[in-house]
Amino acid sequence: MSTRSAPSAEAIISPSCKRSRRCATLMRLLGSGSTPIGSTCWLKEGSDEAVDYLARHDHAVRWASANRSLIAHRFLSCLTSDAPVDEFGVEGLSLSEASTADPAGADRLHAASNAPVFQFNDGSQCVLDVCHNSVVRRPFLRERLEPSSAGTLEPPEDRRTTIPADGGSDTLWLHRKGAAPSDCGPVVIPGSRGAFSYLVQPTSIEATQQVGGYSLAHGAGRKWARGKALQAGKANEKLASSLITTSLGSHVICEDKDLLYEEVPEAYKEIDAIISDLVESQLVSVIAVFRPLITYKVRAVSYGHK
Repeated sequence: MSTRSAPSAEAIISPSCKRSRRCATLMRLLGSGSTPIGSTCWLKEGSDEAVDYLARHDHAVRWASANRSLIAHRFLSCLTSDAPVDEFGVEGLSLSEASTADPAGADRLHAASNAPVFQFNDGSQCVLDVCHNSVVRRPFLRERLEPSSAGTLEPPEDRRTTIPADGGSDTLWLHRKGAAPSDCGPVVIPGSRGAFSYLVQPTSIEATQQVGGYSLAHGAGRKWARGKALQAGKANEKLASSLITTSLGSHVICEDKDLLYEEVPEAYKEIDAIISDLVESQLVSVIAVFRPLITYKVRAVSYGHK
């Protein structure tokens, strides 16, 4: 488990405004990590094995959501004096109860908006809860084929406008492994700890969404593998203490020196280029840009765990 940066809104960008405006809104942005579960799964739809797998999948999705809520609450409790930490961190809801609190399962990911999942007893609430690893069932527009110059049937050149021509669709399974949904409302696409993060609005044109697999980049992505980043950091003899402040002036809380090297900002791709590609492809528009203030990764504690 690790939290992302606690960012502030650098600028709000809206098509209805002639210019961007700055604000001082503080947001908590966190991730509960990922697992290798579901990386390979071949099951017959409707079989007992598939039904059992999907039930366990839905449980994992709900469990991860509950964990994110708990992490968010506990993090805020360290910053405020009037946010008591109760046994579970979420008012009236234990983690065991959370596993069955959302019977809709993964279908919740296709809701029209990101309604708050939990109301915290510190007065704050979740405004976005996005899953990057899941399998869901959803309709896909049936592609219309057109006669080509060679006399064969081929997909039209501009799929973004002609996919739904016949109005038909097929229901398919969509597996996202390290991808944000583009059909659940606004999405935050984070940069590294030393870069801006972006709040984006996915396109409302369904044919364009389908071209992107109803999904978006869930972050900048790695440029170097962890091993390479660790090796490069140690080879340059960089002091780990020099990595706790980024070029944007944000502070990094991490008492694992290897992790500081592994997640150095240079090990990630340029988030600006990722966002630029998404905008150019008409998949998203930018709502706001966030500047990181604090990134919390891990702190050693007295009982020996990290």
